[in-house]
Amino acid sequence: MLSTFTVYAALSRRESFGVAVAEASACAIPVVATRVGGLPEVVRDGVTGILVPPEDPRAAADAIARLLADSEVRSAMGVAGRELRAEDV
Repeated sequence: MLSTFTVYAALSRRESFGVAVAEASACAIPVVATRVGGLPEVVRDGVTGILVPPEDPRAAADAIARLLADSEVRSAMGVAGRELRAEDV
């Protein structure tokens, strides 16, 4: 199912680790996530996705729109995420 996503958004107020975010990265999907809990450990800001402040819908919308508008950035972040997750194995 994740393989059908263009961008994965995890806009949590609290998060322990972010297994779903790691799974999205493993599927080469760039992630927009809030900078809370363990999410910054899973998402490398500007490399595998974009981290935004919690409870900031404008920042989240802007990050999602940026990725949807730029297929090269989206692809590069997806590849970087897959490579990073492959290192975890």
